[in-house]
Amino acid sequence: MPHIILGLLTAVFICLAPISAQASAPQYKYQETKDLVALVDAASQLVSKEGEKAFAKFRQKDSRWYKGERYVFIEGPDGTEYVNPAFPELEGKNLYELKDAFGKPYVKQFIQRAMDPKGPGWTWVHYLWHKPGKQPLYWKTSFIKRVKSPQGKVYLVGSGLYNMKMERYFIVEKVEQAADLIKAKGEAAFPALRRRDGQFVFNDTYVFVESMQGVELVNPVLPGLEGKNILKLTNDEGRQIVKEMIDLVRKKGEGWIGYYWPKPGASKPSIKHTYVLGVKHGGKEYLVVCGAYLD
Repeated sequence: MPHIILGLLTAVFICLAPISAQASAPQYKYQETKDLVALVDAASQLVSKEGEKAFAKFRQKDSRWYKGERYVFIEGPDGTEYVNPAFPELEGKNLYELKDAFGKPYVKQFIQRAMDPKGPGWTWVHYLWHKPGKQPLYWKTSFIKRVKSPQGKVYLVGSGLYNMKMERYFIVEKVEQAADLIKAKGEAAFPALRRRDGQFVFNDTYVFVESMQGVELVNPVLPGLEGKNILKLTNDEGRQIVKEMIDLVRKKGEGWIGYYWPKPGASKPSIKHTYVLGVKHGGKEYLVVCGAYLD
């Protein structure tokens, strides 16, 4: 059934104009992020111009498209892998149900988002994967873009980096996606937010949800906190962090808050940057939160 639906979506997108490079240019901080987006944009332009004739170029080692651990891959909207120079054994296979070490069906996730007719035609995905020729697992962040060939065929062109620096954009994106779910489904969205193999646990961070009274409603990593009121929770500076988040949402609706908090397994606190967004459903208001140690 998913393949039938995706096939119908493909037919719809054939009628769409190519996605411009400008459509994939939010404000990124790090040069490695900008370079990765530029690489995928350039590869997408080549596919839109040459179609499958360009595929051989992406397999050339030590080229612009395939150098070291960075490479361009191409998939169809049904999950078929057309190009993967680092893992050639995957070419020709359908990877729609492929999962990472957490059980996250990341291929399905990025196909659904990149093919979303209401979306921009591109997406980011974060998953655990191993480097070419190496077994240890690393967080990998990939940028994927939808493109149409001269023959009218739709492809998804992507590339990724291992242990990529966390962009503020990634945090905002996940919070907004979670908020959209809550806005549409209310607390019926909570099970999806709790899933460790879902899209809201990524790169050693995660989305969690609070009530406006300070009750922890969703926490996929620390589920023991759910149902507890942590309004008066303080850090080493004596700041009531949750209360500050609630005050921020009441005043502005959304925003960033920086505070000191220990990293997992550490005793010394580090600065953590957290994005908070207020969302309403059925007369109730929630705080959707995600933070990371960015600096």
